[in-house]
Amino acid sequence: MVLTDRQQSILNCIVIDHIKTANPIASESIANQHGLGISPATIRNDVAKLEEAGYITRPHLSAGSVPLDSGYRSYVEHFFNTARNESNRFSGFASNFRRKMNDSEIDLESRTQIAASIISTILGTLALVTSPKSNQSKIRHLEFVYLNKSMGMLIVVLDHAKITKRIIKLSGHLTRREFDSVFNIIKDKCVGLRKKQLSKLVKNNNTYTLEDLLLREIFSIMTYEDRELGSDHYLYGLKNILAQPEFTDINKGYSIVEVVEDGRLAEAVVSENPRLGVLQIRIGRENKGDFLWPLSVIMTEYGIVGESVGLLGVIGPTRMDYTKAITIVDEASKVMSQMVEEVR
Repeated sequence: MVLTDRQQSILNCIVIDHIKTANPIASESIANQHGLGISPATIRNDVAKLEEAGYITRPHLSAGSVPLDSGYRSYVEHFFNTARNESNRFSGFASNFRRKMNDSEIDLESRTQIAASIISTILGTLALVTSPKSNQSKIRHLEFVYLNKSMGMLIVVLDHAKITKRIIKLSGHLTRREFDSVFNIIKDKCVGLRKKQLSKLVKNNNTYTLEDLLLREIFSIMTYEDRELGSDHYLYGLKNILAQPEFTDINKGYSIVEVVEDGRLAEAVVSENPRLGVLQIRIGRENKGDFLWPLSVIMTEYGIVGESVGLLGVIGPTRMDYTKAITIVDEASKVMSQMVEEVR
């Protein structure tokens, strides 16, 4: 069924009011509060057609209307351009978001956690943000903290700003100056290399020179990072979901807690990641996995295409403020992309 402009307006009113109240919306309420210039009887007639077409449901004939997934989808598509241009409504978000990010640790992994916290708090939803990853890690910087003659800390900074630290046992027969001389050689050789290039420097024999030791440790770190691509994610705001009227029932709340804690929710959301610059909106049963059917997911990528990208988005009840969520996710991804560019 193709909706008329009037039917779309009535559906939009039902969605907007239900998002605010979590209650069924009566035709009289639409007539009294939205100034559509049409009678309650006309609204009731169109509401019946919306119900017949599967956009809304009513618990019983005398009850108000509750949007179904297709009703939310129609609302989102109709208002998508408005949502994308809501910069005036949230004009201060991007600057405040960037300021809070700049106040955090310099590595993007720390900023990822803070980003999830900020977005979740603003929207009252779950927020999921993954650390930016490249297709294959590249060494951006190497450092070594000399602790004593038998121990030091190797610090490897990869191109997606992931900082990995590892304690290295030393033989004890080298002076600090001798060690620094060897490490500087390794540093000059390795910075800018990817794992495949680094592998050509790693000897597959039983030699145990300091140079061999350092190369093997660096190669080990990169192998681990490449194997873990996409696994680092931060999910924040479970209490926000459980506070929603839809999940106050103990069984429904327990189901959400279970899929969050066992990782299925994050895995399902991340597995359907969108392309960079594409805002993906999945409503209710548009999601794969029945545990996601009571939820809507808004996700996008951030970062540098082909180099280093992460995911950023929100998960909430189908009764979420889509225009606000779309705008916040879009603006936050732009700020995070700028930060990845700055790190590069």
